Amino acid sequence: MANDDALVAAVKKDYRSADLSPRQLAFFFLAVAATENAHGFTAARMREFGARGLSDGDLHDAVQVTALFNYFNILVDSLGADLEDWMIEGK
Repeated sequence: MANDDALVAAVKKDYRSADLSPRQLAFFFLAVAATENAHGFTAARMREFGARGLSDGDLHDAVQVTALFNYFNILVDSLGADLEDWMIEGK
């Protein structure tokens, strides 16, 4: 996906309508679900994502990456850090 600029742009616009495989889409749904309701993430909820084609290792990695990005976002936002120019779309 990283080498497909059109797909990356589509994902940034709306991952739900981007041309993603069901497995790739499951990663995005998991990241959103974990971000919006971490306390509701039960073993049964994890099995739902497993049924979408994610292995135990995939689930672990996806939750770790999601948690890390959420941590960084909270840290940066709380400290009022400025974005670098390369991070701002259109610059």
